[in-house]
Amino acid sequence: MWSKPRNAPRSPWSERGRVAYLILYALGLPVGVLLVLWVIFGNNLFGPG
Repeated sequence: MWSKPRNAPRSPWSERGRVAYLILYALGLPVGVLLVLWVIFGNNLFGPG
């Protein structure tokens, strides 16, 4: 009942793996943007100083 269809691709990029990768990418992208802004603007990004 829960078996895969016969024409399912046997690649390591399963549907669940792709979704997890997209979630990790979506979580990591804002962190990377904040790091880049912090490097560019220094400590002035979050307050005076």
